[in-house]
Amino acid sequence: MFVGGDARIPMRYTAHGGARVRVNDLFEITPNALFLRQGNAQQAAFGAYSQMMLNNESDLLFGGNYRVDDAAIAFLGFHIKRMVFGVSYDFNTSNLNRATGSKGGLELSISFKSRRGIVGPNFFCPRL
Repeated sequence: MFVGGDARIPMRYTAHGGARVRVNDLFEITPNALFLRQGNAQQAAFGAYSQMMLNNESDLLFGGNYRVDDAAIAFLGFHIKRMVFGVSYDFNTSNLNRATGSKGGLELSISFKSRRGIVGPNFFCPRL
């Protein structure tokens, strides 16, 4: 039971951004960066994802990110029509590597995306 006092959660600051760079009609690269801070905790990550158009309805997605002092993440995905099927793997790069026995984390994902109201090439953000 909490009696009296002033329990406050520190303000959370977030900055993130990226830019889609069209290399040619079939290939795009999206570099990105993220910074979070709340109280004494902070996280920084940066990376890039690539999208290679296979045909009018499907794309191959691949790339990676690095969370500073934590993990490197590899991503591979397949975008077909309104679905994205992906697999990613986190490689632990922190001091917890000894505790995890150098094992990372595998993640499988299925995402649905809507293209309503968007005309022309569509931007894909793997984090959504």
